[in-house]
Order: sequence, then C-alpha cells, then structure tokens
Amino acid sequence: MDHKTNKQTHSRYAAARRLLIFWTLFIGLGAVAGASGMLIDPTGKAMGMDAMLPYFQVLPFADVLFQDFVFSGVALLIVNGLTNLTAAALLLHKKSLGVTLGGVFGVTLMLWICI
Repeated sequence: MDHKTNKQTHSRYAAARRLLIFWTLFIGLGAVAGASGMLIDPTGKAMGMDAMLPYFQVLPFADVLFQDFVFSGVALLIVNGLTNLTAAALLLHKKSLGVTLGGVFGVTLMLWICI
C-alpha cells in the first residue's frame, strides 16, 4: 500500500515537472522571439506595434526609454526570456531549484502582465 502511494506521488510530481518544463520553454522561447523582433526592428513596424509607442509616453522616463522598443525588448529578454529558459534548463537536468524558479518566474510573469 505504501509503495503504491509513493508511486502516485512520484507520478504526480513527474507530470507537474513536465508541465512546468512545457510552460517555461513556451514562455521563454516566446519572450526571446518577441524581444528579437523588438531589437531587430526597434520602430515596431515589422510586428505591427508602432501604434503602441504613443501610449508609452505617459510612463516615467518615457523621453529616454520609450522612444523605440529597444528598452522593452531588452527588458522582455531579461525578465521573461532568459529567466524562464534558465528554469527550463534546471528542470530538464532534474535540479530541485528549477521547480522553485519556475514558480517564482510564473509570479514574475503575472506581475509583468499586470504592470
């Protein structure tokens, strides 16, 4: 009986780990792709985002940071891209820190969306 419970717990952990690997890779690769698009064409025209720049002008330091999408691209790459890819790599190598970082970066993503 105890062996069966342990197997179910291990199975749930493995399934949750696989799901977390999927989401960290999905978010990380998507962020890298988005950041690359912003850095390749800082005007935002290639991705159809050029109409958003005027809305950024109400933000603090807009005259310095939000004249184009370079700062936004770098921020996206660092905050969501590299962090989630790091968590995915740790999860793939079965390091326990990967689970913790996956959760932390999930909260970071929620804050990114809200802000």
